Order: sequence, then structure tokens, then C-alpha cells
Amino acid sequence: MGSIPDNLRTDGNRKMLQKNSMGEGLNDDWIAEVARDFPIESLSEELQVVAEIAGCEACLRLCARLGGMTVYLPKIERVVRDRRNKMILHEFDGANYRKLANKYRVSETQIRKIISDLTRGGEAGE
Repeated sequence: MGSIPDNLRTDGNRKMLQKNSMGEGLNDDWIAEVARDFPIESLSEELQVVAEIAGCEACLRLCARLGGMTVYLPKIERVVRDRRNKMILHEFDGANYRKLANKYRVSETQIRKIISDLTRGGEAGE
């Protein structure tokens, strides 16, 4: 596995210092200050969505940390699948397939497969 680039490292409790292409420091205080009066409408459409969801400061921090990278965000169903399946198993009482299917918006067949896979120690997926 490759090493972490210097601009992404953290060192204990010290604030992370990053360098932009002009060599200027972009520390946490500076980003917070810029974000206070930052016009969200000046961002691209994609970044406006991020700013609306997470806030302008978080959006700018993401740009400072991940700027120039391609970042893939999986669908929410994939992100929460393992946790959802464990919740299904925990709530399963031996006969409540339909109730769980309605609650988690999957088929009864899928509930049975999740229960079966998890009780066998396998991976329960969609």
C-alpha cells in the first residue's frame, strides 16, 4: 500500500496544514473564516448540493482535502446494507418475515435469504 501524501497527513492534535497549488497554507481556521460569507451560488452545481447537505465549511474542507481526486459515492442502500441486515437478524422472531419485509422495503424472500445467510455465517447481500 502506498504512503499517505504529505498534504493529507495529520500529526497528533496539531491542525492539518495543507498547501494549495500556490503554496499558501489552508488551515482549519482559514477555511472556517472563508466559509462564513462564502457565496454558495458561486460553486458548481455538484458542490452546491454538497454545501446544501453538509454546509459550506464542510464543502470547502472536502475541496481542500480531496480537491483533484475522483471520489465515488455508492448508493445509500449499499452503504447501509450490512447494518440493515444485522438489524433484520436482531429483530427476527422466527416468524415475522412479512413485518420485516414491509419495514425494510424488501421482499419476504430477501428477508429469508438475509436470515439464512447471517445464521450460516455468510454474507447477506441484495
